[in-house]
Amino acid sequence: MAIKKRDVSGGAGVPVTPLVVECMLLKKYMAVAEFLALTSYDDGSERVPGYAWLSNRGHAYELTLFDPDGCAKLPCLGRTWDECFALAEAHIKGDNAPWQRDKFLEERKVGKKKK
Repeated sequence: MAIKKRDVSGGAGVPVTPLVVECMLLKKYMAVAEFLALTSYDDGSERVPGYAWLSNRGHAYELTLFDPDGCAKLPCLGRTWDECFALAEAHIKGDNAPWQRDKFLEERKVGKKKK
């Protein structure tokens, strides 16, 4: 299988649409889907949705979740993508996930407050 080359020069912008939680790809991992889509917390307060990076570490795959509100990241390593998503799901549902401080998100958050 070949990878299609993308042309990103001068196209139309990305349309802004409301985020949807339902996803066939992530139906086994609804906590991950909600982390990536929901714009409010369980108490009703406003929330910036999280985002994720998928990468190959040579010896393992990594799914890293980023929480802009908490200025934190959560790397989840596994031999397969399923292991990564299952680990992320377990961490999001649990209370003792090993979230790490993310300096980039902290700096970005501080920069927004100054404006």
